[in-house]
Amino acid sequence: MAIEIRTFDGDPEELARFCVSCWRQAYEGTNMPFPLWSGEFMEWENFGPLHADRHFLVAAYDGGRLVGALPARPVPLQVDGEPVEATISSYFGVDPAYREQGVALKLNLEQRRRHRQREASFMLGYVYMGASAAKGKEFWLRQPKNVKVTAKLGLWARILDHRAVAKFERAAFDKWGARLLGIVQRAPKPLRDSKGIRPFQADDLADCQALAARVADGNELTYLWPADALARQLDHDGVPRTVVAEEQGRVTGLVNYCHLVLRHIDAHGDDQIKAAVIDLLSVRECSSSMAKRLVRVALRQMHEEGCHVALILRTPCFPAARLLRHGFVAQPAAYALAVTEMGKRKAPQGLRNVHVHWR
Repeated sequence: MAIEIRTFDGDPEELARFCVSCWRQAYEGTNMPFPLWSGEFMEWENFGPLHADRHFLVAAYDGGRLVGALPARPVPLQVDGEPVEATISSYFGVDPAYREQGVALKLNLEQRRRHRQREASFMLGYVYMGASAAKGKEFWLRQPKNVKVTAKLGLWARILDHRAVAKFERAAFDKWGARLLGIVQRAPKPLRDSKGIRPFQADDLADCQALAARVADGNELTYLWPADALARQLDHDGVPRTVVAEEQGRVTGLVNYCHLVLRHIDAHGDDQIKAAVIDLLSVRECSSSMAKRLVRVALRQMHEEGCHVALILRTPCFPAARLLRHGFVAQPAAYALAVTEMGKRKAPQGLRNVHVHWR
């Protein structure tokens, strides 16, 4: 039976199971960890009201069997001051038994067709360059005509459980680095005074939208934040978590994050860590003391939720000095932000100031 490329017709749990299975089979036994996406996480990311018709949820089927998936979700972008319709894609997976049948290329061609239908110019995604086993570069970076590297990005990491992270790491340098850092750095302690720091509430949305706009301001490529998209980003069925700072009756700062479990299976063992991935951080309008309390309370909350490390993209839109003071360490620029050109518009290249999520 011929492979059929069509809209994914399952539920978020099925998509999560399939993508995790594909990544596990691709990376088990290598130096590359793989994520354990949950159905709840996948629903939050890919099944929102902005694309209820599932237009960009492209999948491959052999009869009724799911054998490939290239999901994307719409994101309103601004590039060099101009609004641009685009998507961001992750979770790309193909059943190993079908990799020699051109399924990946067929999925990509169908996404191109659908992007042109909706006049969406770009599809964004990350290519990991930091592990020899990483397979994304083999596919995406061999399409230089349409795929451009817009920026090279690294992460800030704040270890919350040094022993767990040292056990998870495979490179000797990273293992010893985590252990040595643990000698001088401890898990965040509870604050005696956390007045003004609290969870996000629905009526905070207008203030948070203004803060998100400040984060986006001045970037060469940036997400825009319409109210409905930001509301889902900040609070949706317990998947994203948001802590805010309130001063004089208004929200002046926020930390927004989600959980992502990473697993490593190889000759050294079967280990996993839980990361708190920070998507939005805004402290520019906080007083200095309130900004300090906000980040400390957020880190302590992550630790209490069982997270072993906090991660945030290393871009100028997030305050480096503040992150350093709270124990974040700069990681190498191991990620290429790759932009697939879906129409006539050319992708920007060599950017430094970008505001996007790391997935």
